[in-house]
Amino acid sequence: MAVGVDAGTVKDNEVITIHQMELQEQVFLGKVINIVKDGRVLVNVINISDEEKMIQPVSLSQIKYEIYREESVMHININKNENLSNYSERVYTKIKE
Repeated sequence: MAVGVDAGTVKDNEVITIHQMELQEQVFLGKVINIVKDGRVLVNVINISDEEKMIQPVSLSQIKYEIYREESVMHININKNENLSNYSERVYTKIKE
């Protein structure tokens, strides 16, 4: 389930990585890259138990995250003749460089 989290002092349009962590027993945040919009960022919440869980409101300051800076963000374009496997291979090659 996606949940909006108050971004606090992180400005709109910042790209951030949310790191996986346990919020409460058997309830985790999944690792995700997202953009801050309207003072909030969407995170993925995963309940691995068989029980329904009540999730307390969380702010970004309580979460492990990292802000991407422009020089660390890589853009790769897909042309019309390229399929997903070729794209994945290009991304993997770029990351290893």
